[in-house]
Amino acid sequence: MNDYIKALTKAFSLFEMQLYLMNYIIPVPADFPGQLYIRRAIVQKLKYGNQCSIPKEVLSLVPILAHAGWSTIKSYIFALGYCTFVDLLDNLIPATLDIYTILFRGNNFDQYIETIFRLWTVMRRFGQKNYDKIMLALISDVQYWTSIQHPIINTLRNNLWIFDEYPVENFHSLV
Repeated sequence: MNDYIKALTKAFSLFEMQLYLMNYIIPVPADFPGQLYIRRAIVQKLKYGNQCSIPKEVLSLVPILAHAGWSTIKSYIFALGYCTFVDLLDNLIPATLDIYTILFRGNNFDQYIETIFRLWTVMRRFGQKNYDKIMLALISDVQYWTSIQHPIINTLRNNLWIFDEYPVENFHSLV
């Protein structure tokens, strides 16, 4: 990790980097070792502050790749001003990345509906009326079908991956 910190310190010492970090953060897509060292450096800096030799600029790095990486550092972020950022990294980004590729294709119906609900709350919060209505309609339909024990629920639970909206989306993009 020491070599990694030395390299970061050298990069952070550049004048252009100092100017950039005054207004922006740096997303860091990295493989596992890169994620590991960045997370360790961020956690140590948050935990020990000026008592460690890690440069303060390391807190401007945002590891991108694993939700687990974020889980490691989020417990050290307490400021109320970061709540939206925490929510974004905890809920919205993983939900949008997982909804189709993992949940829908993997036929994980209950998790799919839970994620639709989380996305609905985000769309509602940001006033995206068309998106929040369609998601709410799906949630309402599922609740109704479940309550009356409609056979479509079993079909959805067992064959979610078959219900693909691509033909509809493709048709709409042509119109």
